[in-house]
Amino acid sequence: MTLKGEISHSLLDLKQLKHLDLSCNDFEGIQVPKFIGSFQNLRYLNLSYSNFGGNIAPQLGNLSELHVLSLGSFHGPFYETTSMANMKCLSTLGMLHHLDMSGMDLSKATDWLQVINTLPSLVQLHLSGCELSNLHVQINGSFPNSIGQLSSLEILDAIFNKLDVNLPDSIGQLSSLEELSISYNRLDGSLPDSLGQLSKLTSLDFSYNLLTGVVTEDHFIKLVSLKDLKGSANKLILRLQVASWIPPFQLGTLSLRNWVLGPQFSLWLQSQKDLEELDISNTDISSPMPELFVRSFSKLWYLNMSNNHIRGPLLFSGDIPECWEKWSWLVVLNLKNNSLFGEIPRTLGSLHLRYLNMHGNKISGRLPSSLMNLTDLDVFKLGRNELTGSIPT
Repeated sequence: MTLKGEISHSLLDLKQLKHLDLSCNDFEGIQVPKFIGSFQNLRYLNLSYSNFGGNIAPQLGNLSELHVLSLGSFHGPFYETTSMANMKCLSTLGMLHHLDMSGMDLSKATDWLQVINTLPSLVQLHLSGCELSNLHVQINGSFPNSIGQLSSLEILDAIFNKLDVNLPDSIGQLSSLEELSISYNRLDGSLPDSLGQLSKLTSLDFSYNLLTGVVTEDHFIKLVSLKDLKGSANKLILRLQVASWIPPFQLGTLSLRNWVLGPQFSLWLQSQKDLEELDISNTDISSPMPELFVRSFSKLWYLNMSNNHIRGPLLFSGDIPECWEKWSWLVVLNLKNNSLFGEIPRTLGSLHLRYLNMHGNKISGRLPSSLMNLTDLDVFKLGRNELTGSIPT
């Protein structure tokens, strides 16, 4: 059942209330009642996905026992229509360890970062889609080093904002951090080497920013727990100091689109045996695809190596003449706009592909009849090649 309408003052009779969850209702755009700030024993307050509107009253600052405050919607689309022009009231919530304001309008909250730095017990911080911008970070165009004081922080989520600042070296002091999501901003400058000190980090996503500069082994030196690395759509150059470098992590997801990785296939990629998703499109790779590269990823379901200059045949010689069958879980294969030649391997027809794109290569010969087995295929692109013969029917 979905609750609607006004919230009765009779709730105030519950003087010992510690847990209040009004999430997933439809209060038709009314303001969050000011009297909620009267529940001084409250430790948990969840108002997300409930169609409240207007400004959040500063009376929330009276809830000094609060551990969890959820005003936003980090779990899904940002449906919130609430706003907060001044976050100073939150600075009194010294016991707060979970704060979710995702989707709220914080575009006028000029004090947001200063207030966050007064909450030393924070474990999870969700600020996605809040219209935050650098106008509110007035420390020489960079996050202040004081952000490193949030030593208990495990999750920092600030995607879909307008932050165009530099990341400070002190980010490496967030020793408890497990998830860092700062994609879809305007972050500029280079990645601080101190990121490599975050030994508990499992997920790192800084994709779709304006980051530039060189990335080396130092950026990953202690990331022994890392499982997901997403840095696509930046202008970064991977320049290893040791060609035989083996990372301390085993990734499940790696996305480095638009980086400079080439011209060779990096040897360290072949050490990532647990990869399920790999995007190294538009990364200036021009060497042939190593046979060992195909053997390495038995769990791969998504592969995008498009818009490179990868040379060589689609069929490999040696012990496994058609080694594409090693990728038995592959669903998405994108090799468009490369320099691959030869015939299409018959073993592609043994996969469970839903997306196959080899547009813009030098593939020749006939289409193998085994492609008829790709009954789940939604997208099939082979234009601008040198194919001959008829289409199998």
